[in-house]
Amino acid sequence: MRFSKRFVATTLAVYLAAGDMGQALAAQYTVKSGDSLYSIGQRYHTSPTAIKSTNGLKSDTIYPGQILNLPGASNNYIVQSGDSLYSISKRFQTTINNLKNLNGLTSDKIYPAQSLKVPAVGGGTSYTVRKGDTLYLLAQKFGTSVASIKSSNNLTSDALYVGQRLVINGSGTGINKATTASRGASSYSRSEVLLLARLIHGEARGEVYQGQVAVGAVVLNRVASALFPNSISGVIYQKNEFCVVNDGQINLSPSETAIKAAEETMNGSDPSKGAIYYWNPVKAPNNKFLNNRPIVAKIGNHVFAQ
Repeated sequence: MRFSKRFVATTLAVYLAAGDMGQALAAQYTVKSGDSLYSIGQRYHTSPTAIKSTNGLKSDTIYPGQILNLPGASNNYIVQSGDSLYSISKRFQTTINNLKNLNGLTSDKIYPAQSLKVPAVGGGTSYTVRKGDTLYLLAQKFGTSVASIKSSNNLTSDALYVGQRLVINGSGTGINKATTASRGASSYSRSEVLLLARLIHGEARGEVYQGQVAVGAVVLNRVASALFPNSISGVIYQKNEFCVVNDGQINLSPSETAIKAAEETMNGSDPSKGAIYYWNPVKAPNNKFLNNRPIVAKIGNHVFAQ
């Protein structure tokens, strides 16, 4: 699917961490029909090159619904019990005075659940811990070290818990800045759930249920990867990536099973083991690119690879 760039419309969305787990999420922009990197850069006083670098984009192509991180933007941090301006300044590599100036504070007193503006931490990625994650695996995935993750998050042990939010400063070779794959089904719009379900229905309706969940997980893993667009719609409608988009099956009504698989995926289930590619080796036995990918799982007729 191709989108026109003749109409300019903009939406700026700043995502805040919820619950009692204070964490900064990057100021983000949701691409609208007609947007270009140039028009977004002009509006937010940055350059197309800076936007591409911040989001790991290899071309100037963007898609409606794609989420872009805005370079140089301030983030918001939800104060947790036990926090101090000193500990927050260390986490976000700034000073107490800078935090006070950003927030108009006249004293060092802060309180739990207070929202503070904090400077963006050099390309840091906000990541929500999922079942099976360890500091070692996250370090491998983001191209960083266990020590770096612990330092960035003031961790005193290697223990993690599902739902915990981390700031990770790495090379970006694994999961990228948009971590919507970890939001949980309840925080996705119904249209996003149904779009993912339609993709699953079209691509994997003949597969076992776990295989359908895995196909959905690949989409969300792509959303979180620097190699692909930063939204569900952007990933699904990326040119020539999914056969069901090209042949129109994406418009079929999804089955209840596909909807359930989409919701389970959005709640963090990933039988694909972090894969960003899948294919049927019987139907594509000679695809050189796919056959050179490291396979991490096989479910039903599909193999899954990173």
